[in-house]
Amino acid sequence: MRVDRLDRAVAAAIAVTLVLAVFVLLRGDQVGVRIAQTQPADGAGDVGLRPVIGLTFSEQMRQTALEGRLSFSPPVTGTLRWSGNAALFTPAAPLAADTAYTLTIRAGAESARGRLTRDDVVVRFATHRPRLVYLAPATGISDLVIADVGGSGQERKLTSEPFGVYDFAVSPDGRRIAFSANRDGGGSRDLYLVGVDGNDRKRIVSCDQQHCQSPSWSADGSRIVFERRNLEKGAIGVIPGASRPYIYDINIGQASSLFTDTQYVASAPRWSTAGETLTYYDTIQSILTVFDLSAGTTVEVPSVLGDAPAWAPDGGSFLLSDLVSGNEGRLQQLLRFDYATVTLSPVMPLTNTNDYGAAWSPAGDEIVFGRQSAESFSASSGVAFYGPQVWVTGADGLNPRALTTDTEYSHAGMTWSPDGRWISLVRTNLRTINPIPEVWLIRPDGGAARSVARDATLPAWVP
Repeated sequence: MRVDRLDRAVAAAIAVTLVLAVFVLLRGDQVGVRIAQTQPADGAGDVGLRPVIGLTFSEQMRQTALEGRLSFSPPVTGTLRWSGNAALFTPAAPLAADTAYTLTIRAGAESARGRLTRDDVVVRFATHRPRLVYLAPATGISDLVIADVGGSGQERKLTSEPFGVYDFAVSPDGRRIAFSANRDGGGSRDLYLVGVDGNDRKRIVSCDQQHCQSPSWSADGSRIVFERRNLEKGAIGVIPGASRPYIYDINIGQASSLFTDTQYVASAPRWSTAGETLTYYDTIQSILTVFDLSAGTTVEVPSVLGDAPAWAPDGGSFLLSDLVSGNEGRLQQLLRFDYATVTLSPVMPLTNTNDYGAAWSPAGDEIVFGRQSAESFSASSGVAFYGPQVWVTGADGLNPRALTTDTEYSHAGMTWSPDGRWISLVRTNLRTINPIPEVWLIRPDGGAARSVARDATLPAWVP
């Protein structure tokens, strides 16, 4: 058989390709699998306290590849899952604020092809200082303000809304804030997003002759549930009508009604801290509904007051305050709803107090709440003679203790810092004319109480 020049060229090309393939395979085994990217990156600062730590490998890995190979200093526990070539580690509890961390991934992690990582990889990062967002001035046209409460105490305005910010919610990853703002003097109230650095402000839902407000983020940060109220003509001007829950999808940039029947009335929609569950309140039937979007199932919880519940960190239960009958009349008692067993039970025995405004500690082992003696409140006049105080109890309702005893002051809006070191609150002097609210901090043991901002309200921590 005659072999011409073209055949020889093709054969040579094939031989070169085979040699290169063998070289690449041998060289690949020598180099091993690489970690192509880490999140956060090595040397990163200002990392949030609830990060999902990502490790992207150069090829598909075995599901057991990182068992016993991840270590943190200071120690961090959590859960690991895989998404393609990426390992995603979620800490079981918020990281400590203003802290340097070192993550070490030891060599020997095996890929699906049997190749190994050859070298240890070290990732160093630092978390941000404790930061608090609130509305100020509370007595005027409010804007979003962020303060470094772990160091300098410096304040910085995040918005400059000509007609004021009404309310807001910080995203679970601490990067963005959803807020409602008055558009003009006509009453329309739109929904916006802004970065925690004050950049990238944009209107996400335009609400002509409506109030769009009370945003609440889903646990994965992909959706925002909010209430929408049509403005209706009243005796004087316009007034907000019935509330209807809507969901804004971050990924597609679109809002749609939570219900097929867009006329269904419900208020105070709130996402759970985990999973696909949210709650809303039926004002007509006085029922708080727990709605599992993934399963399409609902559970109904009777509630006279209809306050938004406080979900536990694991999303397995929530707290609400409701009216119950006692020897001294009807009182507000803290109740816990367990989602797995569908049971509602008191957190603590009924006392002659009104308990409300509960919030969970990040670890879920303690509860902060407001407590006011029923004797200090006149039902006939509606006047409070002594302000509600800050109390803390164990998650089991045992060992309740007062953190404040300043009866001339009202304490409300308690929120726990992500690292559990502080409780923020709104403190108002009841003995002054035209009282001005202040944002305060206090330790969970009642110590180191201090003022953060005067003429401010609605404090919320940056995760």
